[in-house]
Amino acid sequence: MKERFALIQLSLTLLVGVADETPRPVTLDKDMIAILKVAKEFRPEGAATVQVERVPGKDMAYVRYSIRRDGHDVVMTLVTLRKTSRRWEVESCAR
Repeated sequence: MKERFALIQLSLTLLVGVADETPRPVTLDKDMIAILKVAKEFRPEGAATVQVERVPGKDMAYVRYSIRRDGHDVVMTLVTLRKTSRRWEVESCAR
């Protein structure tokens, strides 16, 4: 009986550990929705995908436009956005 109880307790402990590591669905805020909308609308010619990433703890975001070559995604343009007191502004753009 002690072995069975120990096994159950160990299994529950492992399940709790796995549950903590399971990624949660991302909820988009108003800023991310606006950035995604504009990023998709103003896609450079030839770009296949758009990826938006916010920097946690900072008012910055990156927009990556990629193309597909030989089965790999290649970043063709990287736009850095910074949030000011009034709006999101383009800080830099690299091709």
